Amino acid sequence: MRIRNQLIAALMCVTALQGCAGSYRAAPTVARGAAGREIMDNAARQIDAQSYRINVDDTLSVNVFLEPDLSVPAVKVDRSGDIALPAIGSIKAEGRTIPEMTSAISTALKGRYLRDPRVSVGIVSSSRDKVVVTGQVTTPGVYDMRKGMTLLEALAVAAGETDVSRLEDVVVYRTVNGERMAAAFNVAAMMSGTEPDLALESNDMVVVGYSGNRAFWKAFRESAGIMALFIRFAY
Repeated sequence: MRIRNQLIAALMCVTALQGCAGSYRAAPTVARGAAGREIMDNAARQIDAQSYRINVDDTLSVNVFLEPDLSVPAVKVDRSGDIALPAIGSIKAEGRTIPEMTSAISTALKGRYLRDPRVSVGIVSSSRDKVVVTGQVTTPGVYDMRKGMTLLEALAVAAGETDVSRLEDVVVYRTVNGERMAAAFNVAAMMSGTEPDLALESNDMVVVGYSGNRAFWKAFRESAGIMALFIRFAY
């Protein structure tokens, strides 16, 4: 009788976990599916390099049309905020936009070296290219973001989901012009190949939800050995 009572108590304990653990997910108002992708795509298009201001430790590319000796595939902005270019020497980069940087280099070259220089400047890597991965992942944190990183890759960088992750309800937050946008995605479907992966943008935040049901079954499995012991001696 005592062992039967212990078995019942153990089952009640595990069942209680289901009731108290609960689960968190994106609010019902957060867009999903095609609507969510449209929001993220529109936000990505609004993140305009024209308004980006160059920072210390950014890496730039400078291409002078038909002038390979004056072009540089990668040059880092030093701690003084300058870059060093052939023929020009040091030129201020920090705080300038890409169009402003392009104009400054063109002005420095014009007349002295070229009659009508055609210059293009690009961002090879940004010191501010970060992605936040939090919620139910193995290693939450702020990670460096390489160009073209996707949602699945970001989760992999954070060492994947936990035993209680709600992969059907992963929210991506994106800020554009001071406005924060969000959309929920089914990462389980992405992993199975039934939905396409999502391209991330710099400073996105990825939040993986918590599944109360998975927490219940995890607790149930962990308790299985104890309950099996009770069952063997219950009769």
